[in-house]
Amino acid sequence: MRIILLFILFISLLPPAYAESVKYLQWWDEYLPLRKEMTTNVAYGRAYEVIYDLDLDDDGVAKDTKLCIPFSLEDKLAPKQQCPRTNPKSVSNYRLERPSANFYGGMYANYLNVGDTTIIKSSGEEVPAIRSFIQASVQNDGASPNFYDESQPEHTQRALGTGSETFWADMTLFLMDEGWSKSTTAFLENPDAMLNFASVFLWKKADFINGGASAEKIVFDKTSKLSVDLTRQVDNVQEVRFVIQDGTELLISDYVVEGDENIVLAINPLDYKWSAYHPTECDILFDSQAATFEHRDFTDVQAVGVYAASSDNFHDKTVIIFDNVQLYATTHPTDDEETIWQGSGAAINAQGELVATHAQFSKGVTANGGVMKAKPQDQLDIRGMITVDPLHVEKNADIIAVIGYQATRDDSNILYFMLDKEGGVQAWDNSMTSLVPFIEDVNLNPEYRVQLLPVSMMHFKQNDTLMDEVVLGCDLRPLTYSGILNMPGIFYIYYGYRLKENDLIVFNAMPIEIEITP
Repeated sequence: MRIILLFILFISLLPPAYAESVKYLQWWDEYLPLRKEMTTNVAYGRAYEVIYDLDLDDDGVAKDTKLCIPFSLEDKLAPKQQCPRTNPKSVSNYRLERPSANFYGGMYANYLNVGDTTIIKSSGEEVPAIRSFIQASVQNDGASPNFYDESQPEHTQRALGTGSETFWADMTLFLMDEGWSKSTTAFLENPDAMLNFASVFLWKKADFINGGASAEKIVFDKTSKLSVDLTRQVDNVQEVRFVIQDGTELLISDYVVEGDENIVLAINPLDYKWSAYHPTECDILFDSQAATFEHRDFTDVQAVGVYAASSDNFHDKTVIIFDNVQLYATTHPTDDEETIWQGSGAAINAQGELVATHAQFSKGVTANGGVMKAKPQDQLDIRGMITVDPLHVEKNADIIAVIGYQATRDDSNILYFMLDKEGGVQAWDNSMTSLVPFIEDVNLNPEYRVQLLPVSMMHFKQNDTLMDEVVLGCDLRPLTYSGILNMPGIFYIYYGYRLKENDLIVFNAMPIEIEITP
């Protein structure tokens, strides 16, 4: 009980924190099983069209080919769940139950002067060289959250692994690679062959997380953000822009960059100008020369996403790979009050005494400092980032996570639970000595990120049977895995680390507060 009293005492001394934008989207997760469990890329969920013998470059010769996944906000572009399976390890599995898993959009590629460009299949059959997108898929070659690298976006290393690391998914679109296949070799050996493309990926409000799906209206304020990380490979991409659906109208940003890898594109939508955007079927290219851009007041955000295109023709590798698509927005109008973030950490030693610490708990991951409201059916994606006390960097620790539950705000009884290393929930007797590890035996980097809900797949590694059910099965996932809290009430999430050397516990003084309303 002593630690609970210390929680209450410490928090009561803090000034109030005002509301800030909530994370409603983050496409950057373990959407595919790890490399050593299954194959690690899976095609987008809608079939493409291929049309031969076109004259797309107006040269009077019908030798061009168009590939297209028609634009749609109704049919998912995201890969399918692919259940049931008779041989689970033979098919890649995309986890649609993960937060932000669903996305929509479309893409096309024009391949010019390729009518006579063919390849010989292993069967001896001669076929057109361009018959499908070289690669249009989700892959597990994205971010490894277990490495800290200041030179990389989000301080998170991106690299191909050996198969044992945790690699989060990224979005890949290869229009032409370096010649890894017969098709690309044939294209590159044809000096007249050229290509151009356009693509758009969109996430709808109906799939927003952290209460966004059930919010009446989503708008932007001075704390809002829309961002994407360009990673691994970006070649011959002339435009990357943001797209927002406000009400029924699609808008595209004047903010534009020429594709370059290892950069983070982040904007507050209120700071930039926007133009109408009308993608239909395979007509996805945005004509910036004919556009009129103006500042907008967004009153009903229904979808957000990323646009990438090259309208010029290229005879070379053309690729875009990205991940970490994020949206921070709010459900209330902007007010004049300065947003205050109370991100200071607290520390309790083995004797139960509050001690000083310079640790910080960042607002950059979820709605800390304010109350996040959600419905029982809403998915939650709760992440924390600890700026470790400089005295504790490189020391060994366990990550701990405690959840308090209050049925109503008038209820004086608060129950406390611990998240364990297998993704389970255990009752807590309020004793510091009985706290169990959430993540065991970590080496503390200057910044340490922790996925609190849904539980990271690494927590299921302790139990092979459970891991098989989660990775390979088609049954409903455990409660903490799915990221849904279906019991109305108020939840208070505390997290931090416990040093191995002296049992000092450092935690977020201001909890992440979630109110689940019926």
